[in-house]
Amino acid sequence: MTQEVEALLGEHKRSGIAERKCRERINKANSEIQQARERLQSDEPAKIAALESELDSFSEQLESIQTQFRDHNAQQQAKESELRQIESDIALVDQKMAAIRDRADKVRRAADNKTSQCQTHSTNIDYWNTKRSTLEEKMSALQAKKMDAEARVSEVESEARVICEERVEVEHSPRKLDHLISKCKAQLEEIERSSNMSLAEVAEKAQKYINVYVTAKEELQSVIALVSALKTAHQQRLNKWTQFRDSMTVRTKLHFIKNLLQRGYTGKLEFDHTQCTLIPKVKTDQDVVSESVGRNPTDSQADKGSAYQRKDTRSLSGGEKSFTTICLLLSLWETMNCPVRALDEFDVFMDAANRKIAMSMMVASARTQRDTQFILITPQDMSVKPDADITILRLQPPRRSAAAA
Repeated sequence: MTQEVEALLGEHKRSGIAERKCRERINKANSEIQQARERLQSDEPAKIAALESELDSFSEQLESIQTQFRDHNAQQQAKESELRQIESDIALVDQKMAAIRDRADKVRRAADNKTSQCQTHSTNIDYWNTKRSTLEEKMSALQAKKMDAEARVSEVESEARVICEERVEVEHSPRKLDHLISKCKAQLEEIERSSNMSLAEVAEKAQKYINVYVTAKEELQSVIALVSALKTAHQQRLNKWTQFRDSMTVRTKLHFIKNLLQRGYTGKLEFDHTQCTLIPKVKTDQDVVSESVGRNPTDSQADKGSAYQRKDTRSLSGGEKSFTTICLLLSLWETMNCPVRALDEFDVFMDAANRKIAMSMMVASARTQRDTQFILITPQDMSVKPDADITILRLQPPRRSAAAA
């Protein structure tokens, strides 16, 4: 950039010199023209033609010089414009350089500060390194003392374990402990003098009783653990048995209701596991019809359900009781697992309708349990026919002697 500026300045200087030379030539030509005019006025007319030709020659030279002057002037203006642009660029560059110098000064000052801080930190590091070395030396000395003390403590503990295996926690000062030890030694000596056994014999006997106590304590703890495990197992089995009992109770109730519906009866089973009682409540088909005819629509739900309380098995007829008994037995059989089931004279008090329904119910129940054998004994006629899974055995009537007749 500086070389270009110097070249432009040289070119500008040369243009100025050329301009001055052109002006001098113009002035010289103007003076010659003036002289020629004066000679024209004073000389003979014979010289006019020569002077006019000379005037034309000077006029052409003047025009050529003016043309050169205009060209030089245009070039000078262009150079001046370029010079102004370069000067503005130089000013912008100067501003950037000034900004860069300011930033460089700030960076230099920051670097000086960092250098000062680094020196300070280096001084501090040296100081703390020295102090650490001193402390390490002290720590090494303390470690050596600690190791000596631990060795001494181990030696004393090994000597103490000869007397007692477990370490006894104390809250007294060493001086008081020494006093107590001396007092105990005096008491032991007094005891040895007053008793017939030595201290070693007393210690051996005490150790024997201690061993017996420890063994009994361990056996007691094992028994307690066993009892706790047995209680837990018993409670778990009791809970499972209670769940099983409740599920069997619900199943028996449902089968009882289902069996009663075969005859058009309704009812329920009341289990009381606390009192160990089972009470069947039954309503026959006639009771249901009579209640539905005489029931008031405005009766409460409690009044509607009180019929079960008024109708128990004692108020049933013989056939109704027998049918209810069959329903109860079939319901209980559904919750039992037995390979052989037998009934004797179950339909003695039944009429033909109840007997037929009861027999069909028992046959259907038997066919659902293929692994169970049912034996039904009755003096009445069987209402079922023999089949592949049904065998009917009829016994001959007993022979009665004439004396008995």
